Amino acid sequence: MYTEQTDFKNYKRMTRLARHELFLENWYYERFSPDFMMDFHCHPQIEMMYCENGSFDFVYIHDEETAQPCFVTVNKNCFIIVNTGYFHKLANLTPQTTIINLEFLSTEQATEKDEAKAAKTEGFFVSFEKLFACCPLLKDLIESDKNYYIFLDEKNISRTMKDIIKKATEPISTERSVYLSLLTNKLFLDVSHCMQTETHVKTGFVYVDEATIYINSHFLGKMGVSDIAKHVGVSEVYLQKLFKEKYGKTVYDVITENRIMQAKYLITQSNLSVNDIAKQCGFNSREQLIYNFRKVEKCSPSEFKKKNVGKNVRNFSNYGEFTLYENL
Repeated sequence: MYTEQTDFKNYKRMTRLARHELFLENWYYERFSPDFMMDFHCHPQIEMMYCENGSFDFVYIHDEETAQPCFVTVNKNCFIIVNTGYFHKLANLTPQTTIINLEFLSTEQATEKDEAKAAKTEGFFVSFEKLFACCPLLKDLIESDKNYYIFLDEKNISRTMKDIIKKATEPISTERSVYLSLLTNKLFLDVSHCMQTETHVKTGFVYVDEATIYINSHFLGKMGVSDIAKHVGVSEVYLQKLFKEKYGKTVYDVITENRIMQAKYLITQSNLSVNDIAKQCGFNSREQLIYNFRKVEKCSPSEFKKKNVGKNVRNFSNYGEFTLYENL
């Protein structure tokens, strides 16, 4: 059940936060093991997670009435920006997954202590609204006000995020605060330019990256290689060739692995039957799920469930965070 404080509609959306300044509140740069688990939680920070290596599922609850989890997979060299105001967590991390994480708090949500900390940046960090004047792309991004934004890194976003963390670990000083403010401005401006995938020179593996992002958003439905090739604007044969060169896998292999990652989550976190899980994960039958599950995980769904129940749950952020205690 939800705690009395878990009305996450009370959190301001990013469109409202755009009138205020943001400052760095939490961060981490960490490599995870595949058995990592996180509880659903909600906080007022705008969160950015960059997948430097491996992949992970971002799981979120869009409607607190039904508490139905939704999924999107974040692959290597992609990053996701999490809007405020709903429950989310990470799941199904592949081996050696490395994540760079930054959480920014708005001055609207800040306490007196936070405001004193943010005051050091006065005059160096401007609100989103002021940045809109020099970057219309950022205005388009913020005003779309989605639950999350997921992009392929085309502007060396990871380097800027690492620079922010490196500076954040230094002793508190005015110089440190100024650097963090300037780097944060640069980060959000560079993020907005990652929206312009059509301006990128479309050669070779750029098609694979676009196809991978498309797969991440559509793998639960009926989707064929022809649909993906049409979306990125190349032939099926050429797309298959590129996938083999980059991943050593077929397009279908990548789709299947995404479906298996979601199946793993439902197997350990729900009481659904294998039949129902197969339907929800895009498989045509129970038998097709079991066959592909054994192929990818080297065990059956029931064996996987036995090995993965009762694991420790972990959270990172503790600022204004609400936790969803219901076992979904």
